[in-house]
Amino acid sequence: MASDNIYDRPIPADVIDHIMETADEDYDGGGRCAAEDKKKWAHFTPNFVDTKSVKLDLEQVIANMEGRRQTYRDGVISQREATVELDCKLPFSIVFMGDVHWGSVFTDHEQFLYDIELIETTPNMYIVFLHNLVDNAIPSKYPDNMLTNSMPPQDQFPSMQAILKRLDSKGKILAAIEADCHEGWTWAKVGVSAASLLYGYEGRTYPVLLNGSLLTVKLPDDISYTLGLWHKQGPFNSNFNKSHALQQLQRMYHRGIADVEAGGHNHVAEAMMTWYGNMPSNLTPACYVRCGSYKGLGEIPDRFPLDRRGVSGEPPGSTVLFYPDHKEMDVSLILETAVKKHMALYVSEYLRDMEIYDEIVASIS
Repeated sequence: MASDNIYDRPIPADVIDHIMETADEDYDGGGRCAAEDKKKWAHFTPNFVDTKSVKLDLEQVIANMEGRRQTYRDGVISQREATVELDCKLPFSIVFMGDVHWGSVFTDHEQFLYDIELIETTPNMYIVFLHNLVDNAIPSKYPDNMLTNSMPPQDQFPSMQAILKRLDSKGKILAAIEADCHEGWTWAKVGVSAASLLYGYEGRTYPVLLNGSLLTVKLPDDISYTLGLWHKQGPFNSNFNKSHALQQLQRMYHRGIADVEAGGHNHVAEAMMTWYGNMPSNLTPACYVRCGSYKGLGEIPDRFPLDRRGVSGEPPGSTVLFYPDHKEMDVSLILETAVKKHMALYVSEYLRDMEIYDEIVASIS
């Protein structure tokens, strides 16, 4: 029975004879293929006529690096240190405000707007913003955060910027902090600077500082105050000792030069004043301020600290009052108390300047 496999079939004799005759014609007497016939059977090598090769101009690469670095440097909105001059001869106050989380359902935006108006109508009362002004839910960062936003980030940024512009036009903002928390998510996920979205408007007067930067407030008569400004505070944070991180940062990073260390992030509030130094000769007053949060002030508790510590966020309002003619400070935890204290001193100094203070005190007594 014949096999179906062609390789099992015998080669016909006439085919074998033809192959042998052809081989005799192609080979010379030594059994070698003729040289001219080898070309016919050789592998054909392609001739590539327009293949592009990589060219590296190292000098141009370095120039591009330097140019891109300069472009980045020019485009960065934040700075490491800043100085503001206040031609102020009356006591002034700074409210350290952060973790507003504008656009979150947890945020008491009514209280925030009330506090902003209170500060606006109080002379010589200023704000330093400590980051997280908007909640900025980014789907690719924390998708579940979208469920608790009352408006999308594209509406949060311009509406908050409108508030900042209004405060800026009245000379009420001394500085703001750029960091990597909620607002930083925009940069981390899509490479867009949230600080530019908030503070990049034309005519901005106040500086935007990096986390941990120093702001110096200069007054007449060579009086100045140095503020260390933080959002996150590294590994030193304690849920039991709220000022622990700020005191460590004052000691380790700012080397004791800051009169005030202020921080946010954990939604706790504190306004503490103590002594810094270790000898009577170098003791100086120092204030440590945690800014609290507008999250969790209403009927809905703040899930950020609740899930971590079992408590809701603590109210904002931490304020430091500064004297302009000598180095002295005072702190308030509650904003309305700070305003009352501020205005009492403000009016008192005004009456002294009008030379009627003693007369009024005598009439009261």
